[in-house]
Amino acid sequence: MKLKNVIVYGILGKKLYDLYREQSCPPAILNDQLNKKNQMIAVNSYSYSYTNTQKQCEHCVAFDVSPRILSCMSVEDRKKYGYCWMHHFKAEQQKTCSTWVGNQPITTNKDSYDWQKRYT
Repeated sequence: MKLKNVIVYGILGKKLYDLYREQSCPPAILNDQLNKKNQMIAVNSYSYSYTNTQKQCEHCVAFDVSPRILSCMSVEDRKKYGYCWMHHFKAEQQKTCSTWVGNQPITTNKDSYDWQKRYT
């Protein structure tokens, strides 16, 4: 089990972790408390904040805006959020963090499932 798996497993517990591996929506999208906890870790450890540069989440390789991820969010959230696979929370398109990796965001369900498999 990779380090990220241990962290996710430790936060969620066995039952939620097993459910997470089987479902299409990441737990942090479905659980506001978990999302906020993971977001605060990104703020405190990875400088997650607004930026005026091109290094925005919407241009990050780990930023997921695939149809399956967007279907997990409310209509309002779909307009400004995606899912960050590096830090496991709903990330705002206009923010960035110190682990930002430039490229295109994840836009297909296939790529999204590939990222989920890597991080679970």
